[in-house]
Amino acid sequence: MAAPHRDIVRIARSPRRGSVAGLAGLLLAALCLALLLLQEHKSFIGVPVPTHSKSQSAISCLEKRYEDNAQIEESQRTYKGLTLDGDRLTEKILAEFYAETISGDGGMPGGFIKDLVLRSYFGRKFDLKMMPVLSRDYTGPNHQPGEADYKLALKNFQEEAKSGEHFLGSNDNMGWIWLGAKQRANGLWLYMDRAPPYGERALAIMKADNIDEFFEKVDWHMLFVRLYKPNLWGGKAKKFPYPIKGRPDYR
Repeated sequence: MAAPHRDIVRIARSPRRGSVAGLAGLLLAALCLALLLLQEHKSFIGVPVPTHSKSQSAISCLEKRYEDNAQIEESQRTYKGLTLDGDRLTEKILAEFYAETISGDGGMPGGFIKDLVLRSYFGRKFDLKMMPVLSRDYTGPNHQPGEADYKLALKNFQEEAKSGEHFLGSNDNMGWIWLGAKQRANGLWLYMDRAPPYGERALAIMKADNIDEFFEKVDWHMLFVRLYKPNLWGGKAKKFPYPIKGRPDYR
């Protein structure tokens, strides 16, 4: 097999003398030949070809992100928690669902749930449909969220759960407050109501007569896991792709 640099030299000889194109081709061929010989020399003596440090950092970040995603997918496959069936929301099932919800230590949530609480309850503003309105009046450096903002959002969340002022308006009279996640055009939002969030993601339930127990013992990771579970279908919500038009009538 002929050496690759011979082909480069052959190509360089083809242009006619005195032409600008010929001179440019000769220079390009010489540069390619030098790079090729350098590459072969580095490979032969076992020295790695140097790369830009920033490129290496970016690759490392991407690799870490892929590893994190793989871990999340693995946790989803191995998780064996309770999955609700909208047609079988019995007292026993809901009691088990609640026990699973309060299997933690409460306190400040972490990760994505922490950000979800912030965007849903930091400003404590709601539209006519009782859905949260985004506020960016953060007090951290460069107008970014600070720890005080996260604490305020959690406090507002607790007060909203106790007051019920901005619940969606349904009530099945079962004594539970449901925390749901609604996908809207501007992202994912939390909301609360006194009836199951049919057609959407049911993240948690609280005892209407003991809200403090939820915040003292909640396992926030369970809420994150439930974001990946199927939406809650059943009951009066059997029409696909969206269960009902307007609010369900439990009265």
